[in-house]
Amino acid sequence: DAAYWWLWPNFMLNAYAGVMDTNLVLPLGPDRCRVVFDFYFADGASDEFKKQSVEVAEQVQREDIGVCEEVQRNLHGR
Repeated sequence: DAAYWWLWPNFMLNAYAGVMDTNLVLPLGPDRCRVVFDFYFADGASDEFKKQSVEVAEQVQREDIGVCEEVQRNLHGR
């Protein structure tokens, strides 16, 4: 199970079993932003669980980059 909350205008909370992460989207211009990720783990979470959780999040972000770049390019199209 997972829960996601988007707090307008630029903050997201993601909660999963044993871990919560936050995403802060910082605008850098009309067509650029930086996203800051912070991870919070349940007491007793193993180092391996923490490592795997961050790796999964990084993989998802790598996959999302292409989608976001394509959307941005098409904002200027017809």
